[in-house]
Amino acid sequence: MAVFFGTGDLGDVGRHVVEAALAVPASVLGEIRVFSKSLETLSESNWSCGCQRQHGMFTPMASQTELQQRRRLVLHNIDISRESVTSHLVGVDVIISCLGNRTPFHSDYLAKVGTANILQSMAALNINHILMLSSVGISEDWPPLEWAVEEGKRLQGHFRTICWMQYQDLSAAEILLNELRQRKPGMRSLVVRAVLLNETDNPTGHWYVQQQKNVDHPNCRLAKMDCACFLVQEAIQPTIVDRAIVLGGVPPPADQHLNRMNRTDEEEEEDHDEDDDDE
Repeated sequence: MAVFFGTGDLGDVGRHVVEAALAVPASVLGEIRVFSKSLETLSESNWSCGCQRQHGMFTPMASQTELQQRRRLVLHNIDISRESVTSHLVGVDVIISCLGNRTPFHSDYLAKVGTANILQSMAALNINHILMLSSVGISEDWPPLEWAVEEGKRLQGHFRTICWMQYQDLSAAEILLNELRQRKPGMRSLVVRAVLLNETDNPTGHWYVQQQKNVDHPNCRLAKMDCACFLVQEAIQPTIVDRAIVLGGVPPPADQHLNRMNRTDEEEEEDHDEDDDDE
């Protein structure tokens, strides 16, 4: 596995992806190659999240078990916007990219150029599996967070003003990935459009994939570690491929009831058919 991360809230998820990948037994997931020009942030104790504990890799306080796990990491301090990564990806079978950002006043626009770099290497090395972290509101998912009026309008305002460049950067990255997927039969890809990733949301070990825009409603907040765990899980055992999905938190009970009420008769019939097949 190879993990690419930048800065901002999506880059924070990338750091959590590294930690989540290390939690997978070595018998299931071996070497983990990490690419970033911000590798030093892995040693910071505060990862701008609600994990209720300090992070920080490669610290003097690390236990022997942690040190043993971290021997699986191969770190590449690399500027994805300037340097080819092809030679470093030989033997990799799946890539998780967290290069975009949607944090105001960040000048780190790596999604488009970094994705182009990665996809070029994938084509050269015949790597056929990639997961890319993106944002709600990109492409056909506009407007973002349609079920959460206040939060959605705020995010729309950001994307139209102080985060316009970030929005364009993520949009271009998604277009590049879609173009390669159309040219390369057999390629597996998943674009994960995350909802709001706040610093105060505690991980629950659960998440919710929106089934249809304007129909079912995820929680508009998601812990960064939960997003990371979903990415790692789908990288190891894919259940969703060749799609762009909105990933949010588990809805509160009232919204869960609404989601069930909004399901179409056709979807209900499909579920009944699947149950009959199982019997």
